Amino acid sequence: MIISIAVKASTRRHRSTTLRIVNRGELELLIPQKFGLSLISQFLIANIPFLRKSMSIPFIQKTRKSFEVGDIVSLLGTSYLLEKGSIRSLPQIRGEKVLLPFRTTTLTRKRFYELATNFLKAYCEKRIAELSDEMRLYPKRVRYKLVKSLWGSCSTRGGITLNKKLVHYPPTTIDYVIIHELAHLQEHNHSKRFWELVATYCPDYKNHKKILKEKQFT
Repeated sequence: MIISIAVKASTRRHRSTTLRIVNRGELELLIPQKFGLSLISQFLIANIPFLRKSMSIPFIQKTRKSFEVGDIVSLLGTSYLLEKGSIRSLPQIRGEKVLLPFRTTTLTRKRFYELATNFLKAYCEKRIAELSDEMRLYPKRVRYKLVKSLWGSCSTRGGITLNKKLVHYPPTTIDYVIIHELAHLQEHNHSKRFWELVATYCPDYKNHKKILKEKQFT
């Protein structure tokens, strides 16, 4: 479990110590001036239940222009710490960290999703093959795009497109989007028959629709 705490000393005559949750696993600690490390440690130990609580809230990926070493990102529903790697290769997951390519400390939004899509593709290629066999519906082509609104789409020519931002979501939610788009190969609408087909392979699809509707990752 990784918890990131940003410690800030108040510039005012602030006598109290304030700990607030910024995001899942990310907190901000506001302390009075001349508040030593030993007092910070004592305060955090006394608030361990609150620290644990920070790991239970939904992760919210804010819209940003770049990602930097030290940031916490969600990949396939798990939080990881971005860290600088030592080899010239694609990002690698090591324990609770994602190691970036050698000498890389900052990634533009576009470059981040170009690299992160490798994790999404590795998962989706396997699941699309498995789910296609189960549903007996096979796409002619699979593409990945970074778009604002749609999580997936199915063309009249039999190709499906998946949003690169799905890389942030748990595998079960990604599965729902795959099933949704595969179902469109048979039912080119959102009729009752379409949803019955989706429910056959994803009984809790309504829960995943709700998760995606919250748009935690923009």
